[in-house]
Amino acid sequence: MNKMVTVKEKYEWLAKAKREYGIAFWQGALKVYPFINALPYKSLLDVGTGGGKYLDHLGSQYETIYGVDWAVEPRVKRENFHFFKTDAWEIPLPDKSVDITTSFDFIEHIEPDRLEDIFKEMCRVTKYMMIHKINSCNSIGSRDDLEKQFGTGEGELHLSIHDNKWWNTFLKDYCQSTFLPTCEFPCQRKQVFFGLVM
Repeated sequence: MNKMVTVKEKYEWLAKAKREYGIAFWQGALKVYPFINALPYKSLLDVGTGGGKYLDHLGSQYETIYGVDWAVEPRVKRENFHFFKTDAWEIPLPDKSVDITTSFDFIEHIEPDRLEDIFKEMCRVTKYMMIHKINSCNSIGSRDDLEKQFGTGEGELHLSIHDNKWWNTFLKDYCQSTFLPTCEFPCQRKQVFFGLVM
C-alpha cells in the first residue's frame, strides 16, 4: 500500500465523494435485528456505524444507543443515539458500560495489525454480548473509484479476509463462547455472522 495514503483517508474520501457509501449494505443487519430486539438489554454500541440506518429499527427497550465511525456521519433519527467520530480502538466509554456491541461489514476493513486492538477495546466496553457480520471475500464496490483517485492497487478495502475457521480460532481469546453460524448470502459473497458471549 502507498504509505502516503492511509486507510482512514480512503474512507474519508469515500464518505464525501459517494453519498451512498456507508448505507448501501445495512440490510445485512436486518437478518439479526429481530434477535437483537428480543434481548433483555438496555444499551447498545454499534462500531463502524456508517450511515447507521439499521439502528432506527432497534426496539424501544434500548434506552441508550452509541455509534462509532471514523469517516461517515450517521443519519440516525433516534433521540437516544450518541455518536463518536473516532477510531474503534479508542472508544470513549467506560469499562463494561454497554450491554451489547454490534458491527456489520466493518471488521474486514481493519488492518490485520489492528484487529487485536479493536477486539480488546470492544471487550473492554461490552458487558454481555457482541454480534458481528464479517465479509470473508475481496471487496468490489468502490475499487474502481479508489484506484482512479489514489492509484493502481489502492482499491482493496477488505484488509482482513479470513474464513469461518480462522475467525473462530481468533475470537476464542475474546469471549466465553460463540454462536450464530456461517451465513452464505444469495449473491454468493461469503459473509459470516458471529455472536459472542462475554
